[in-house]
This record gives sequence, structure tokens and C-alpha cells, in this order.
Amino acid sequence: MNPFAAIEDACAAFVERAFARIFPADLDPAQIARKLVATSQSEPAETYLVRLGPRDFQKLEERELLEDEWSALLAQSAQSEGRRPGGVIRVILAEDEEVVAGTVAIDALLDDAAATARGYALRITKGIPFDGVFRLSDRLTIGRGPENALDLRDVRVSRRHARVRTTDDGAFLEDLGSTNGTILNGRRLEAPARLSAGDTIEIGDTVLRVELSNS
Repeated sequence: MNPFAAIEDACAAFVERAFARIFPADLDPAQIARKLVATSQSEPAETYLVRLGPRDFQKLEERELLEDEWSALLAQSAQSEGRRPGGVIRVILAEDEEVVAGTVAIDALLDDAAATARGYALRITKGIPFDGVFRLSDRLTIGRGPENALDLRDVRVSRRHARVRTTDDGAFLEDLGSTNGTILNGRRLEAPARLSAGDTIEIGDTVLRVELSNS
């Protein structure tokens, strides 16, 4: 089988693997997969931002699964064409109020610096308020209490639990000596760490996900 036919089969497999049930009814998962592949061929990059309107984004289920599958698809596409990306290819889903319902927009971001320039946000994927989104500012404190920019209603969260600092080099997460610690991508934070889109932060019983900002 030639490489282009193989990629087309992979795009069609999104429907066969029951991805259609994850999507809002007016979005075609196979078509989005094809658009991603086409974008990667015309604009080789490390990170691809898939932007959906708020209604479609909120309806979407299993977002991380889709990101992983799309990332693997683009890696397969690059390999079949003999392309060697400079780093690991990542696909990131994002909510964007400017995208019309039922449509999708895809941006190619050449490197982490380009992603950082867009800015980051934290989305609560487990906890209160569920699915709340908080754009990162120059210095965002996380804890339990109104004195924090991000006030988490979680008894396992310390009053001053963690902090995110944004600099010209990116966004950095730091634990502030909390009782239960701060977990970044499954590992307890021992020193300030640079954040990237797709990272998962666990603070008490609350889970937050790092996302690229809409603007």
C-alpha cells in the first residue's frame, strides 16, 4: 500500500474506532483528521492547535484521547513521507469563541516558543468549578481562599499551595511548601518546572490541565 493510501485509511479509522460518538453531530472526525494531515504537510511544525467553537468544545468527550490519536496520526504521516520533525508532534484541542459552530480551525505552531507566545490557561478537569478556565497572568497564586487568584474549593488544598510565574522563557509552576504537595504529570514537584500545553497538575483532589490560550 502506498503511504498516501495508508494515511487515508488511518483518517477513515477515526470513524471505525467509534470516534464519531465523541464528536458533536455536526463535526466529521475523519474530515478533521484529513485537515490535520494536510496542514502538517503544508506547514511542518511541532505543535498543532485544533480550535473549536465553545458549543462544540463543551460537547466533545475524551479530549485527551483524541489529542493522543491525532498526534500519532501526524507522526505516522511524517514517517510515511520521509519527514523528520524537529521534536515530538503534538496536537492540542482548544476552545475559541471566534470559531463558528460546526467548523474547525487549525494552527501550526513551529515550536514551544510560538506556543508560549499565545499564552496559557488552566482548565479544571476535576474539581470545582468543573471546566472552569483561568488565563495565566504574570504571577498566579493557587490555593484555598479568596486571597488567591485561583481559589480552589478543596479541603486538601493549602491556603497558599502553588504559584505559576510567566516569563519571556515560558510559564513555570512552583509549590509553595504545601502540605500535600503539587503533582505535575504524575510526579511530585520538587523544584519550579516549566509548563507546556497538555500538562496535568494535581493539587489536592483537584486536577487542572494546561491549555493554550484562545488569543
